[in-house]
Amino acid sequence: MKKGQLMAYPQVGGGSGDFANLKEVDGFIELPADVTDFKAGLAFNYYSFRD
Repeated sequence: MKKGQLMAYPQVGGGSGDFANLKEVDGFIELPADVTDFKAGLAFNYYSFRD
């Protein structure tokens, strides 16, 4: 958390170990398929893997 806001950072992956990389994350965000330019401050749906 930064100043009371949740922050998201990409998890490195892209190979056959993608599912193994999920053990390092708390959840995922859903990005719209039609957006290619993601600017700071935008908000997206977050789905937690933890309670």
